Parts: sequence; structure tokens; C-alpha cells
Amino acid sequence: MKSLKYHLFMGFLLVILIISSCHDALGGEEEGTIIRTKASLLVTVLDEETGKGISSANITIYSSGGEIVVEGNTGDDGTFYVQVDAGSYTLEVFRSGYELKTIPFTVSWGESKFIRVKLGRALVVRLNMRYIRATAGSKVIIPMTLMNRGKNVEICTLKVLGIDMWNADFTLNQISVKEVALDPGNSVSLSLTLSVPHYVRGLYNLTVIVNGSVVVETPVIVEVKPLTEHILRSTVSSIRVLAGEALSLDGISVTNPLDEYLQVLLGVEAPESWDVKLLYQGIDVRSLNLPPGAQYSLKLMIEIPDSAREGEQRLVIRALDEKGNVLDAVTLVVEVSKREPYITLYADTPHINVYTGSKARFRIKIRNEGTADTVVNLNVEGLPSTFMYAIEDESGNKISSLFVKEGSERVITIRVNVPTVISLSEIGFNLTATYLDKTIMLPLSLTIVGEKNLEILTENFLVSGYLGEDTEFTCEVRNNGTITLMDLRLVVTDMPSDFNVTVLPETISLSPGEEGAFYMKISIPGDVAAGDYYISFRIISSDYISPEYMIRVEVKQSTSYTLLGGVAAIAMIALLVVAYRKYGRR
Repeated sequence: MKSLKYHLFMGFLLVILIISSCHDALGGEEEGTIIRTKASLLVTVLDEETGKGISSANITIYSSGGEIVVEGNTGDDGTFYVQVDAGSYTLEVFRSGYELKTIPFTVSWGESKFIRVKLGRALVVRLNMRYIRATAGSKVIIPMTLMNRGKNVEICTLKVLGIDMWNADFTLNQISVKEVALDPGNSVSLSLTLSVPHYVRGLYNLTVIVNGSVVVETPVIVEVKPLTEHILRSTVSSIRVLAGEALSLDGISVTNPLDEYLQVLLGVEAPESWDVKLLYQGIDVRSLNLPPGAQYSLKLMIEIPDSAREGEQRLVIRALDEKGNVLDAVTLVVEVSKREPYITLYADTPHINVYTGSKARFRIKIRNEGTADTVVNLNVEGLPSTFMYAIEDESGNKISSLFVKEGSERVITIRVNVPTVISLSEIGFNLTATYLDKTIMLPLSLTIVGEKNLEILTENFLVSGYLGEDTEFTCEVRNNGTITLMDLRLVVTDMPSDFNVTVLPETISLSPGEEGAFYMKISIPGDVAAGDYYISFRIISSDYISPEYMIRVEVKQSTSYTLLGGVAAIAMIALLVVAYRKYGRR
């Protein structure tokens, strides 16, 4: 609701306006018997955002010739009252921190005019992105624009709040800036680059602050997701060791998945009295400075004391940033036990592509990494019943078990015979190794691929026929590939006009090694000239197309036509003989 003071003031102005409208009002001009009363102008200046009156706003009224007629400031309630002569004017309204507005207007003698002016802020900040999804360790670039709608030069300082450990950089043409000077009516395009730390997660409420004649605060929400790429990796997740044993373990790698250098501090948490080190190229390392995309392979050295507690122990390797925040970690389970065998299986190639009707060979290394000899029983599980297989030792002997000494390695071969008739597919199975009361499993797989090879057995591509009659051509084929060819069709691709070709059967399917035939009935028109004609064809299916073949059709004159021609010739000769005898001797 409007205040009582405001209503009283507006009432007072109304009274003044009524008085000034009278013929004997103050400020009137007399011309003969005509008294002209000045126009009354009430300007109200409001804040565009709050709707409240703006005090001390500068009011300047220019004549049509550009001369200053009136200058003044608004009162506490944002109003300004003045009387002017009739005419056309330009009203200029401005206050520090607000935009400059000019409004043309025209008044008549004795007119009461109200002008309501809303002023926006002089400094305008526009951010193209307000809600951002980012990944930890990444950089986010936010385009932004600054505009000066005021009358004075704006000196703007820039900063971001709410990201104590983040790096925020404002750039203009790739040059870092902290302060920008904007002339009236000008604008500038900047980029705000946020470097998201590697360790942050969740939602962050940031505030971009531009401090000029007024302070403009723009909120930005950044949703940070953790790194999907691992910095630390280990190809081994568990090992078995003996108390008092020292060992070295490969397969630890440190990777920088970012587009910038990454300083990584390395730490290992181990049971008490264990001596554990990470080595890079034989040197004990505690930190690494990784270029973008770099990967370093480390060796883990472990010395286990004789007093180590038997059972499952854990080693935790951590990658930390320079502030001590955990970037990534891997856990290695160490089983400390008495002397006993420990078998591991390794496949040189765990997945093989193989043709139907051929053999797949998997070379497997069986290692006894334990402290005792053992017999390993071997079995293959998961192969379809139509697949035959054999397990062979280094000498090619078929075996079902193998003796493996402590610390030694044996090599076996699993030979799998792939059936000739089988659909293309991927088949997974397992090699299981059983020793003592333990069973380990090695996943293996093979992809059945096939060779498509259709051979045309027909050697003679010449057929003969007579005008107006039918002739036949037989196309014999054989599947020399390793997969079944389904729904093969013989398709005529080109033939002389008016010829007609019928193919039987419409489709055939051939298993590997199987033969078949297409029979073509060729109908020769009766009104074509005798000679050679050509018919082209291919054999196709939904996933196969053969080369193009060509049949030569030798078209002959019909025997009936030949006989008729002979009779006609004899008749002609007889007529000539008769004519000669009758008239030739005269």
C-alpha cells in the first residue's frame, strides 16, 4: 500500500495542477485578451526491479533545438515536478548505477502530463549457462557478456565466490583479466574458465560477482560427477604368499586421464612391520608428475616378516593430489599361508576367431606360484555337445591332469574341433583346473566365422534353339564354403527383348560341400533373326551375390521353314522347265 505521505504529496500536486489550470493561474502569459497557462509535468522515476522510487535521479529536459530547459533531481519518492511552455521536448533521466533513458514528449498549453520512467541497472551481466554438468578434474568454459547501459564509464572488477579450492579465470581474447573498463553503451564478451578439482563431487552453488557502480551477483550451479577413468589400476587383485617371503609384483599402473599435467602422490597402507615399496624403473617413488594421457607402470615390492599373521591381509595403494585428497585407490588382497601350491592360469589368446569345419587351438600357461608341488586336474566346461575337444601337453599327448612343480610353469593346448554345419555365433566356455580342494576357472571364447564360396560347376554356357521354340540351360552349383548358403536364387540380370526365361526351383539352400542345380527354360520368339543372343544372370541371397555369368543362345531357323523353302524352290524350278519346253523352242 502507498504511504500516507505519498497520498498527501500527490493530493498537493493535484491542487497545484488545478490552480495552474485557471485563467488567472501563476505563470500564465497574456497575449492581448488570451492568457496561456504553462504545461505541468510530473516525472516519476522507479527502479525496474523493485518498483520503488529512485531519489536523486538527474532530470534534464532539452528543447527541440537541443538546449537545456530544465535541470533537477528527483525527491525522496522519485518524483520531479516542473512547468514548461507548450512544445516538443526530450526528457533525459539518469542516476549513477542505473541506465540512461531519453524520452521525447510534447505538451500543450495548460496540459498536465505524467511521465513514468523505469530504470534498469547500468551494468548488465549475461551468463549463457546457469546449470552445468562437469567431471571432476575437467575444465568448464562459460561464455559471459558485460553491458554498460549507463551514462558513465563502468570500472568492473570480477570474481567468483563459493569455490575456495577451485581455480576461476576470466579471459578476454585468451588474456586473463581481473578488471574491465566499459564505456557507455558498450559491451564486452568474456569467458569464465572453471578448473574443477579432481576430488570434488556433487552440487556446488557458485556466484559470479561483477562489481561496478553496482554489484551484480549471478548464481551458477555446477553438478560435478566423479572421474569415470581410473588413475590407478592393478591387473592382479589377490596373491598368495608365505610368511617371511619377499616378492615383486608387476601390473600396477598410474594413468593421467586429464588434458593437463597431474601431480600424483603415492601411498601404500600395509599391515604393521611389512615393508612395501612402489618402484618405477627400479627407483622407489612417492610421487609422479604425469603429462596429459601418460601412463606409468610400477612394480610393487613386498617383504613379509616371519611373524606375519596367517590369513587374509590387505594392501591399499592410494593416489592422492597435492592437497592430500584421494583421487583413486586399488586394494590388493594378500593371503598369507603355509607352504602349499598355488595355481594360476593364463591364456595367450583367450578369444579366437575360427571357421566352421576347422580347429581352434588355445595355448594355456599353468603356473604353480605356490610353495609345493601338485597335480592339477583339467576339464573343459560349457562347450556344446557337437564340439569335440582335447587337452594336450607340450609333446602333443592327450591329458586330463598335469604335474606342476613349485615355481614352475607348464604349457597345455586345448584343441577344439568346430563342426562343419553350425550357425555363426560366439561361444564361451571355461577351462577348470582342480588341485587339492581348490578349483580355478579360465574363461575362453571363440567366434564361429564362415567362408562363403559358391562354385558354378556348369562348364558349357552355350545353348541352341529354334525360332518360336524353347530351349533349356542347367546351372549346376556347389557350396565350397564353410557355412550353409540359404535361399539362393538365380536372377536374370539382362536378356534380349521378347525372350522369356523361367527358373526352377525358385530357391535352393546348400550345406557346405552340397551340390544343387537351377533349370532355366528359355522361350525364343518366332519373329527374331537367327543368330547369337546373350542372357546374363547372377546367383544371390540375402547375404550373398555371385559374379555375373553370361549364356550364349544360338538361335536357328526352324526346320519347317527350311522344308517349306525347299518345296517352294523345287516348284519354281518345275515351272521354269515347263515354260522353257512350251515357249523356249519358238
